[in-house]
Amino acid sequence: MKRFFTIAFALLAGSFWWANIAHADPIQNLTVSPAGKYILIDWNDVSDSVKSQTQGYALQWSKYQNQVRNVDLYSKLVNGNNSELSLFTSAVFEPLETYYLRVYTYVKDGRYTTLSNGSKILKFKLNTHLDEVVSSEYLEPNDPVIMDDGESDVTFDFGKLSVVTYDTYVIFSWSRPNVSLSDANGVIIVLTEPDDTDFSDPIVEMKAGLDITSGKITGLKPNTNYIARGYLYKTRAGENQKFGPGSVESFTTEAAFSDAQKARIERLRRLGYIREHALVTVDANNGSVTDTSSDTEEEEEEEEEEEETEVESEASSSGTYTRVQILKKIRDLEQELQEWRLRLNRLSNTRRTATPSASRNPASNKWSHLSSRMQQLCQKNSRLPACR
Repeated sequence: MKRFFTIAFALLAGSFWWANIAHADPIQNLTVSPAGKYILIDWNDVSDSVKSQTQGYALQWSKYQNQVRNVDLYSKLVNGNNSELSLFTSAVFEPLETYYLRVYTYVKDGRYTTLSNGSKILKFKLNTHLDEVVSSEYLEPNDPVIMDDGESDVTFDFGKLSVVTYDTYVIFSWSRPNVSLSDANGVIIVLTEPDDTDFSDPIVEMKAGLDITSGKITGLKPNTNYIARGYLYKTRAGENQKFGPGSVESFTTEAAFSDAQKARIERLRRLGYIREHALVTVDANNGSVTDTSSDTEEEEEEEEEEEETEVESEASSSGTYTRVQILKKIRDLEQELQEWRLRLNRLSNTRRTATPSASRNPASNKWSHLSSRMQQLCQKNSRLPACR
């Protein structure tokens, strides 16, 4: 009986060892050696058993220690048959700057890349000419634990989407996620149909940086149900890997707007009562992206300039004015008239003993001219408040 338990324990222990062989001891003896214009990075090769279950080596380097973890983006992949890498020094490292370097084995599974067997962190600095290591030391890493299902114990949550619907487009807004650039490169808003509950077949995805907090998706169908969800994403091996999903938001676009409704919305938008402030725009039909983050203020200024140009434009060939044009003219004339009144008052205070004639007083002449001009405008439209 004792022999039976011994054999059973040995078989059980062997199975656990084989299941975790790809996560064996950390890679040892990571070093950097400048050689002329190049720098050689080398390390001890892993065992054949580990190598058979991994696809090669991945290196990370950064000026920040918190960016060389097993959940961060790697800097370079190396074939598993090589345990060294040569780089053109000045293209990667700067003189007298502190860098943190690390090497792992890696396994790619679809869009995901898992880093394992990470070495200690090599902290080093190169001299002014980049041909000598000034200082170096090994630091213990502080990796989040990678679970067996490939998920990390570090949890992130995108949060909640706010939705404003129109007939053929929708405006999303959200709060900036509480993550750093070392944790995520940005956010992705996924839009799909209601029956695609796992978001595996999206209609369109809208990608934005971490500091972008609003976006617009156009090309939608009126009176149609959709669902949307926000994610964080990290770029690995050129692919955007989504994580930290937020809550699912369902909504229905408005019925198709009539021409009159569209004109009213556009008029309210021009007057400033509707401000969408969409910093990124994506077309659901072709996925084209428009970054409007730097254009918001310019668009508002352009709208004001267009309105002013329209108001200040001269009358048509018939010599008539629109109501908007007359109101704008009156506002400008009243403001100018007020300025001339102030000038006249100042002039009167300094010349109390004299009574300047109209021919000798330019301020008085200008006042008379402006008053006459306002009378002419009021004759064209006597119902205006300023003319009563």
